[in-house]
Amino acid sequence: MTPQRNPILSLVTVALLMLATGTLDAAEERSKATQTVIEVTYSNGSLSLTARDASLADVLYAIGDEVGFETRLSGDLSEPVNFSFENTALVPALRWLVGQHSLKMIHYPIVAGRSGSLAEIDVMAAAGFGIGPEPTLAEIQSALRILSNALEAPDQTSPARRIAAFDKLARSGNAEAITMLERFAAREEDEIILGHVIEALGHIDGQAATLSLGRIVIGNPDPEARRLATLALSLRRTTAARAFLESAANDEDDTVRREAENALGRR
Repeated sequence: MTPQRNPILSLVTVALLMLATGTLDAAEERSKATQTVIEVTYSNGSLSLTARDASLADVLYAIGDEVGFETRLSGDLSEPVNFSFENTALVPALRWLVGQHSLKMIHYPIVAGRSGSLAEIDVMAAAGFGIGPEPTLAEIQSALRILSNALEAPDQTSPARRIAAFDKLARSGNAEAITMLERFAAREEDEIILGHVIEALGHIDGQAATLSLGRIVIGNPDPEARRLATLALSLRRTTAARAFLESAANDEDDTVRREAENALGRR
């Protein structure tokens, strides 16, 4: 005797199969949508990039491989990024991609026969200043002494000690801290350390820190210092910050102008 199929059970089975197939199709579509993409081309000094859901570290390594420079990274640069641009000059593009992180670029000497092309970039992840309890008076005074000595004899104070002192001052936020950080921004030649100085200033609330960042924007001779200060000011929603951003929008340096224009466009 041939067993009879239960029609209701058959319908349920078909429905489950259709649901499973639909779920798999949807999962496959989501997987395609979130697939990491990094496409880099470099020609005649211009960079084109498409990056989707890729870590900043992987994007920088890919650019280094395409252009032909060494990439050295430190800290956490694993955050996913999405960028797309075409035919952009290499150095401004790198500064824009790196954003709030610290960037140092090393070029070949022109006499080496490579026309001063880029040899290496060093990127240090933003240190996350201003997180933690307010330092004690003794800790603040110690940080001020460390940085005062570093200004007099830079080679005798390690970068790690300077960065730790910047963090103490960022969490204190008093007038002495702001003055010291601004002095460092005016004299620091290492772009990575400079980035940490201005990041520390950016973490201090209030008008005094805003004015300090503004003085860097309008008076510091280093374009990278002005760009970083502009970036810090872009996070402040005050009349004074906007006035400094409008000044930066007329800066002679392209990277500073772009940072200011992006900030003003977001307001």
